[in-house]
Order: sequence, then C-alpha cells, then structure tokens
Amino acid sequence: MLPNLQQFLSLLVCGIQLWGAALTYWLPLRHSPHFWQRALLCLIPSIPLSTFLLWVDYTPSSLFLRAGAYILFCMWMIFASHSCTQLDWSGANYCAIWGILSALTTFELWQLLVWCLAQVNIFLPLDQPSALLLQLLFFAAAYCLLRVTVAHSMPYEGSYHIGPRQQISAIILGGMFVLLFLTMQTVTNTGVSRETSIFVVVPLALCQLYCITLLYLQTELFKKAAMEKEMNSLNMLYERQRQQYRPRIHQQHVPDVHSSAFLLSISSAALSPLSVSPPSIIRASSCFLPSWSRGKIRV
Repeated sequence: MLPNLQQFLSLLVCGIQLWGAALTYWLPLRHSPHFWQRALLCLIPSIPLSTFLLWVDYTPSSLFLRAGAYILFCMWMIFASHSCTQLDWSGANYCAIWGILSALTTFELWQLLVWCLAQVNIFLPLDQPSALLLQLLFFAAAYCLLRVTVAHSMPYEGSYHIGPRQQISAIILGGMFVLLFLTMQTVTNTGVSRETSIFVVVPLALCQLYCITLLYLQTELFKKAAMEKEMNSLNMLYERQRQQYRPRIHQQHVPDVHSSAFLLSISSAALSPLSVSPPSIIRASSCFLPSWSRGKIRV
C-alpha cells in the first residue's frame, strides 16, 4: 500500500474517532435544526485536527505545546457542541470535556488491547487497512456502550444545567486527566523497561480512573440536587394554591349544605306520622339556614 494512502487512512480513522466521541454525547441532547448536516460538517475539521494531534504526539515537543494542541481540540469540540445542539456555552464546554475524556480513554483501552495481544504473540499491523478497520470497530463499540450508559444518564431533560462550581471542577478534573494521559504516552513511547513502565503506568491509570469517577459522581449529585430543588418548588407552589382556594371552596359549599338540610327536614316531616303544622316545620327548620336566607322564607 502506498505510504501516502496509509497516512490518509490513519488520519481519517483518527478524525472519525474524535468526531464519534463528540457525537456520542450529542445524540441524547436536544438538537439544533438540521442536526445531521451540522454534525457531518463538523467531521471535516476533525481530520486536520487529528493530523496536528498526531504530529504533536510523535514529535519531540514540549509538554506545553502538546497541552496547547489538546486545548485547540477542546475549543473545536465546544464550538461543535454549541452548533449541533441547543446547549449554551457552559453546557457545550461540559459536553466537550466529556467527549475529550471519552476519546482519550478509548484510545488507551485500544493500546491496552494491542499490548495484551502482543503478549500472546499476536501482532497487529497498525498501518494496514485491516487493523485500522478493527480499531474503528473497537471505537464504535465503545462509543455505543457509552451512548446507552453515561451519555444517556447524565443530561437532564435533554440538556446540561451546569453551575459555576461544577464547571470549574470539570475543567480542573479534565485538565488533570489530559496531563496524566500525556505523561502516560511519554512513558510508553520512550521505550522504558516493562517493569518500570508497569510501576509508572498503573498509578497513572488509577489516577485517570479517579478523575473520571469523581467527575461522573459530581454530575449525578448536582443533577439530583437540581431535581430536588425543582420538586420542592413545585410542592411549595401546590401548597400555596391549595391554601388560596380552600376558603373559596368552603364558602361555595356552605349554602348548599344548609339548603340540603332544609329540604331534608321538610321531607322527613312530610313522611312522619306525627301531625305537625307546616308553619312549625318551617320555623323549626329555619335554624338550619344561613343568616342571609332566613328573611326570604315567609310563613
């Protein structure tokens, strides 16, 4: 296969992976008009962006340059999330952070799969179309799993309601995760011994898992607090309306109760075997009437 075609396929697969991570978190949200047209347009800049990320990762560059490349990646994902969904800029930033973490985590899991296959003497030609297709299928399966679990459970009513504290915490945890990812890539690409890499990579992976878990738990706690606040507001509004309409209902039913008692007393007297004069019946039953209706009855 031609080297240029191999590089193009690698960049295309990498761009689709970045775009797929963002699409995973766009699907459960409220979409903008012409969602799929906007989403496909966002796929176009992902290919040169993946080129820049790969160039930074595989060239001896400083940590600040590599961090700047991922900041550029985050800016693209924020703009794309704001364009394809009805999120505000705060929610788009939060969605972009989760997309970046998902893309990097899935890439690390792919590297772990390649390493495990190498331990049993199964070596994947990573620059061949078959290996690229297998990598694409692996990412697609991981994103489908995220779509039905994390990406489905985090939004509330099709949106992210992010406050300042949650936003700052997400930025800090996302930045820590990216720095840990860059450190891990540096360790694995320098060709250190297996024992040294295990003692370094395992703590880094645990720290990354801690960042993701803490960010997810924080999201669920803030969403639960927002739901409880909304329920309390609805209960207060219901109680206020009930207290407001109770006197009116009572005033409407009191005359009906007295009139019913008056008619019942007349019917009982008419069916009674005792001979009681009608005027006495009316006088006796007039005590059941309200004060405003007593003057209307003439004996």
